[in-house]
This record gives sequence, structure tokens and C-alpha cells, in this order.
Amino acid sequence: MKKKLLPILLSLFLVVMLVVMTSCIGSTLVEKNVKNRLKDEGYTVKNITNCAITDGWNVPDENGNAPANLGTMLYGTLNPVTDDEGNVTYEHEIWIIYAKDMDSAKWVEAKGKEKAKETGLSIYRHEKIIIYGDLPSVQIARGY
Repeated sequence: MKKKLLPILLSLFLVVMLVVMTSCIGSTLVEKNVKNRLKDEGYTVKNITNCAITDGWNVPDENGNAPANLGTMLYGTLNPVTDDEGNVTYEHEIWIIYAKDMDSAKWVEAKGKEKAKETGLSIYRHEKIIIYGDLPSVQIARGY
């Protein structure tokens, strides 16, 4: 009886630890926490309604359904650089998209992967949250 109890307890402990660790990751990606982390690093963070990886998210198809249902979208920038013609680019840019369902998150992630191939930027998804930008910015937003 004791030999069977130990593996069961060990398995239960591992499942509980997995759930706790997963929930910790999700709580660090809450909008307020991400905004504060980025602002603490000197980023300017603002809400946006569209970006390159969400383009067309609210355009209905022939059945009247939009391809994605998205909530808050954040855009963070750091270290503006102005060229000779007066055009401003940023040394670091990041977009954080909070989808309202898993299908919408998959849609944004797929568009982000396509764009990342062109731009060389990084994309990260945790459940319904998609983070797209340069690697140092994504690491800051993720919390490590």
C-alpha cells in the first residue's frame, strides 16, 4: 500500500506545481503589470486599435464574421531615432495584444509569425496574449 501511495502523491504534487507555475506566468502578463514593467524600463506605452499583425481583425467576411475578437492592444517604444529627413523610428518597439478567445489568439499569432519572418522580430504567445517586438522588449514584457 505504501509503495503505491508515494507515486500517487508525487504525481499529484507535480500537477499542482505545474498549475501554480502556469498561473504565475499568466499573472505577470496582466495588462497593468506589463505596462508598469515597460514604463519602469523607460518605454512610452500607449493603447492602439490596430497594428501590422492585427490588420483586418475587425473586417467581416462574407458571412458577417470578423476573423478575430480582440481586446486591449498596447504599443511600447523606446529610444526614438530621427534620420536626416525627419522620419522617426525607434530602437525598441513592442506590441502586446490581448485576444478575447483562443481562436482569435491563434489568428493573431499566425499573422505575427508571418510578419516576424519578414522583419526578424520575435513573437511570443501565452494563452490569449500575444507579444510581438524585438527580443529585449519581449523579454521585458514577459518579466525576464
